Amino acid sequence: MTTLPFHRCRNPNMYLPPVDLSFKKINSLEDPSNSVRLLRRNSHMKYQSRSLRLCHNNITDLHDLHKPVSHFLAKPSQLAWLDLSFNKISHIDRVLCELRELRVLYLHANSIFILPEVDRLGALPLLHTITLHGNVIETNKAYRWDRKILDRLLMEQSPLTVLELGAHCGYSSVRIARVELIVDPSDEVIPKLRSEYGLERLDFVFMDHWKKCYTPDLQMLEGSGLLGKGSLIVADNVLFPGAPKFLRHIRKSGLYEWKVHRATLEYSKGIRDGMAELVYQGIN
Repeated sequence: MTTLPFHRCRNPNMYLPPVDLSFKKINSLEDPSNSVRLLRRNSHMKYQSRSLRLCHNNITDLHDLHKPVSHFLAKPSQLAWLDLSFNKISHIDRVLCELRELRVLYLHANSIFILPEVDRLGALPLLHTITLHGNVIETNKAYRWDRKILDRLLMEQSPLTVLELGAHCGYSSVRIARVELIVDPSDEVIPKLRSEYGLERLDFVFMDHWKKCYTPDLQMLEGSGLLGKGSLIVADNVLFPGAPKFLRHIRKSGLYEWKVHRATLEYSKGIRDGMAELVYQGIN
């Protein structure tokens, strides 16, 4: 199986090196640990970074989160990447919902146990990655609902060759099978799957990367000759955050028998989402 986690659509300048406040116990607003990468500051000696690491601090309450954020960051309202892992946080404080530019939030290895509280994070319009493993919440039956759909489809199809587009922690990859990891833009790798990697056919493709990349990547696969009649493509989060161009393409192309499995967004019961199942029929 081939996993392609990166694509050109990604903005490489989104995240500068993080301000590292890990292992500080946050009992004083002292300067962060020395970093192997020099952090840029403005004229007020505040950091230009949009990333903040607060892991391993024994944090139990996020009520005063604004203090380190505003003290160290030049533009606290622009915080995009926040690591709160390995603390003792048990509740999702509404203060997180004030970070409107937040894209990545690490909350793994805490003490979060109420799944509906995670729904509050649905108010963050740009949030695309959240980690919750290592919390009591993992025992909730609604946790990672979409993987149950994935397991069932894999059992029904028994694919031999699989392409996965998008991998954060590799959870889907581990569930699917043996992995060959290729860390390159998918638009560079897909054209070489036949010539350089020796693939003749893709039985199963799982797409869970940047939603705006779904359509160009699918079109590239259609032109590659690697999709055969019966090839199964599964695309996650097609309703939220959504992939309308992707759904419009598969509807107009006439190349697929398809349907959308409706459920709620992983970790957030109140947000409706869906996983698209496409069975390639070939060109008539």
